Amino acid sequence: MNKAEQQRHIIRTTTRDTLLTDTWLDGQHIEATRLYDTTTKLIQAEARARELIRHYKGQLTNEQKAHIENFLRRMNNKRTRQGMKEGAGNSIFRIHTQLKRKQYRKAA
Repeated sequence: MNKAEQQRHIIRTTTRDTLLTDTWLDGQHIEATRLYDTTTKLIQAEARARELIRHYKGQLTNEQKAHIENFLRRMNNKRTRQGMKEGAGNSIFRIHTQLKRKQYRKAA
């Protein structure tokens, strides 16, 4: 295999792996573009917020919906997102946990 073939193989493999990673991240409700300028906790909180809005919107109170939408709006603005501290997503985790506990109690 000559050098040009090796380079094409590397590019093809890199492209395939990037596509697979982006697909997996999308399945986890994580936007790949956020990985470069945001902390891990905020990315996880954003994923939980998107999950809550997609799957549990009917079970949320109006106050919780407004809080989640405000958090997502702040995450969509690059300057605001970069200025957010790690603890900004704690309220999203709290809402997510409360909802999961309610569901568990109903199932039991």
